[in-house]
Amino acid sequence: MCLISAECLQEVCSVVDRIINELERTSQVFIDLNEFRRFDNYTYIHSINVAILAALIGSKIGYKGQTLRNLTVGAIFHDIGKSSIPLKILNKPSGLTKEEFEVIKSHPVLGEEMLKFSGVPSEALSIVRHHHERWNGKGYPDGLRQRAININAQIVAVADVFDALVADRPYRKGLPPYHALEIIIAGSGKDFNEDIVKKFRQCLILYPPCSIITLNTGEVGTVIAIHQNYPSRPLVKILFDKNGNYIDNEQICDLLEDLTRFVQSVDFSYVS
Repeated sequence: MCLISAECLQEVCSVVDRIINELERTSQVFIDLNEFRRFDNYTYIHSINVAILAALIGSKIGYKGQTLRNLTVGAIFHDIGKSSIPLKILNKPSGLTKEEFEVIKSHPVLGEEMLKFSGVPSEALSIVRHHHERWNGKGYPDGLRQRAININAQIVAVADVFDALVADRPYRKGLPPYHALEIIIAGSGKDFNEDIVKKFRQCLILYPPCSIITLNTGEVGTVIAIHQNYPSRPLVKILFDKNGNYIDNEQICDLLEDLTRFVQSVDFSYVS
């Protein structure tokens, strides 16, 4: 699903690729990314996705040069501590026990310890340790709140949760991106910094002109208006019913009013 403009995506992917190549060949950073990839390919791919999303948010904020690099490096390594977690826990296909969840929760501290003497910048280390801290102070490992959390860790927290929600895992199917965005927005001011959530929303192209959307009910339509604070719940003109029959009378559905329906997918093939 093309949620990000091709131009922006190409730009940040170029930044991420360049940084990964630097990390793989430099003698100053003693972390083998290929070993990380071999340990658990999902965690590696997730880390690259988070780096791309974090770089997008950082670019939207105005990050450039070394500032953007430090953010991206921290995002790439944010879950490196999971390489010390047994795979039977990391990829368990059922719910975790309390004890297993505590093991999972140790990965930020483990990651920081792994990278402490690796040559990774201190800004990146803060991301690794604090990407699970939450705006309301209910995160871990240190229970930091609001501005006490490093700004880059706040950025990676949003990117991390979004990518985790949309990804398929052994224990659940990934959510549609629009549903995942709703969860992020719902956590704004609670789990996440409101300003960063706003910047993240601005990175996404939810409904380009002429795009066709499909609702979870099977109905097909087009977006005619977007609520400013709830962009994932637009005003929709229904074109076809759930059986594929064309609707010749005007039917408007406000997804902000009808919470039983949501955008399942967007077809960008109609976009000129």
